Amino acid sequence: MGKLILFKIGEGDINQGFPILLQMGDDGAPPETDKKGILPPLSQIMPPLEEWQTNFRDLADSRGIKPQPATKNASFYRQKADDVTTAINNWLNSDFPKWKKIREALQRYLNINDEIRVIIQTENPQLRQLPWHLWDLFKKDYPHTEIAVSAPEYEPPQGRKTPPKGKVRILAIFGQSPDKNIPNEIKTQNDWEAINSLPYTEIKRLDEPTPEELRQWLWHDLGWHILFFAGHSESDTLRETGWIQINPQQRITISELKNALKTAIENGLQLAIFNSCDGLGLAKQLEDLHLPQVMVMREKVPDKVAQQFLRHFLTAFAGNHALYMALREARLKLEDDWEMQYPGVSWLPVISQYPAIQPPTYQGLHTGGKAKPLIFQNFQLRKNPLVSNTGKLLKSLLSQLIQAERARNFELVINLGEQILKIDIQHQIARTKTAQAYKQRILNYYNQGKYDEAIKDGDRAIELKPDFAEIYYQRARAYYQKNNFQEVIENCTKAINLKKEADYYWQRGLAYYEKNNYDQAILDAENSIKLNLSSTKADYYYLSGRSLYAKAISIIAPQAVESTFMIVYPPNFYYPLFSIDPEKSKQMNSLLGEALNFLNKAIQANPNLVANYYWLRGLCYLAQGNQDFAIKDFNEANNLNRNQTNYNYNYLMGLSYQTKNDQDWAIIYFSFAILNNPSKTEYYYCRSLSYFNRGKSIVQNLIDWENRYKNDPQLAMLFKGNNKSDDMLALEDIEKARELEKEPLHWGFSQLKYQIEKRMSGRR
Repeated sequence: MGKLILFKIGEGDINQGFPILLQMGDDGAPPETDKKGILPPLSQIMPPLEEWQTNFRDLADSRGIKPQPATKNASFYRQKADDVTTAINNWLNSDFPKWKKIREALQRYLNINDEIRVIIQTENPQLRQLPWHLWDLFKKDYPHTEIAVSAPEYEPPQGRKTPPKGKVRILAIFGQSPDKNIPNEIKTQNDWEAINSLPYTEIKRLDEPTPEELRQWLWHDLGWHILFFAGHSESDTLRETGWIQINPQQRITISELKNALKTAIENGLQLAIFNSCDGLGLAKQLEDLHLPQVMVMREKVPDKVAQQFLRHFLTAFAGNHALYMALREARLKLEDDWEMQYPGVSWLPVISQYPAIQPPTYQGLHTGGKAKPLIFQNFQLRKNPLVSNTGKLLKSLLSQLIQAERARNFELVINLGEQILKIDIQHQIARTKTAQAYKQRILNYYNQGKYDEAIKDGDRAIELKPDFAEIYYQRARAYYQKNNFQEVIENCTKAINLKKEADYYWQRGLAYYEKNNYDQAILDAENSIKLNLSSTKADYYYLSGRSLYAKAISIIAPQAVESTFMIVYPPNFYYPLFSIDPEKSKQMNSLLGEALNFLNKAIQANPNLVANYYWLRGLCYLAQGNQDFAIKDFNEANNLNRNQTNYNYNYLMGLSYQTKNDQDWAIIYFSFAILNNPSKTEYYYCRSLSYFNRGKSIVQNLIDWENRYKNDPQLAMLFKGNNKSDDMLALEDIEKARELEKEPLHWGFSQLKYQIEKRMSGRR
């Protein structure tokens, strides 16, 4: 005969422990021994468990539920699972005195060959989430053990009907799964084959039913032995309520099926199997309805894993294994087949047991056996006196916090969370939810331009959840707006160490760019693109192009990186003013080609068209000497955003025409640039060069005045008679630039001044 172990856990606290009553005996017989003790504090378990949960959900999404690029290697996920195993064993193998006597009593009572059914009876949602089967005492010393969870208090079973003998009646519901692109009959084929292969069955299949259809079949007079659901499901944060997606348009809660389910239970329903995600909330509600056995998955589960588990479980259960042992066998097979790919996946299946009724066998179902009552006594434990005065207050505050979170009242969540933390600084649910609320408020502050407040909230959120990568990123965004680029780099690096996200690399790349570390900016932009290949943001490409362009400029003109526009001319333009190294010119053009490649992708990727992309691509074309393309892009950028402040349209057009050797248009555009901003020295220097290259005499300029400028109001305003030679106008521009700069004349323009004066003296 097998053994039954009950851990009846009373109301307590994760930091101070929980009162516990151990009951042991033969399965189906009265208990032979009782022992009271205290379960040790579990504050050291929750952080690694929550970290594994977070990363496992990401892994499940990346490989099976909502496919995304995986962002970490296999060893990272394995380590997170190993951390949980270590924490569980450190906890349950501790020398905490009032727990040690419980553990020793178990070791004295049990034998290695016993088939052992363990029920963890608790209302605490954190204790119900724990993978208790990882305890070495059960896993190694008593390997024929399986564990279920249940409520600590229950009522004796009332008289229940039994479905007709001879057939195992199954109501199989196939709802909407997360992948809506695959027809339902294909998605459910493996589950259906596993159920349909069972012997002695009568199965009613419901595909994506309406709520009315589902209720109608639950109310069926003949009753059901097994209720099966495959599709998408989810539980609330506390794992106390849940819902299932029954069709593409509708999801339904257990509360909405309450009366129909109670009738099905009264008519003999003994087992519900939810082969779907995150089912602890479903199990809790069905347990409250006194459904004898519910089997769910603790977390998200990839479809292929869920399907294989179902096949293994049903094969073992129909093969006359006891319910718990069938689950154990299926779990071990999952461990063999999937644990390397999804570390911790074998922890997901769990039974929620209504303690008043023994689990059925498959043979008992089809031969018409009734559910048997459990003989163990229903003791009620006293509260742990250490926490009895605060437990109700904490529960009330937490309930209010959950309601505030659902209402998206993040200010109230923060207020309530901080109240809870004053009472219990290690309250993990409060720490997590308060940190998440701070994150939302950070976003609000950021959008309002309140960057100091956003940073302050980030500091507090990180105190609460040091492993919350998103907070470091949001804090980095606020620092970026304050031009504190070193803090941006440090915060993004911390975020990346926790979770490799494209936006984290991109934000850090922007900061490296601002600090003129173009190689690192380029590397971060590349990582952003690699992590988001399926839908790469145009801004990632733009950062690559921008950084490559800046690096190109720094090769030819290092001082240009300090200027507003970072303009670089084509190599042949510099002679005779500048000396150009041909090898550097070659490097520059190679980088410009790469920059153009990324900028083209940025423009293709953004259907809304961003002016900055065109400005920068135009600058690349200008630096390559492709002036016609540059002019086209500058015109496009100006049409998209005429209020641009980072780029001066007239100045860039002037440069384009200047390097194209169309000095008439170059002078016109430079003159408009000066008219709009007469304090920019580079505008005067550039116009002086165009005047010198054009070299018109007074007579030629007077003719232009009469034929071209005089009757055009805008041009007439710019040139005002046009009664000087180009050499004289060039000298005036050089002098004006020197006065504005209040520095010695740049040596290149000193050379230009010398050339002008030399030419003027030769004409005398």
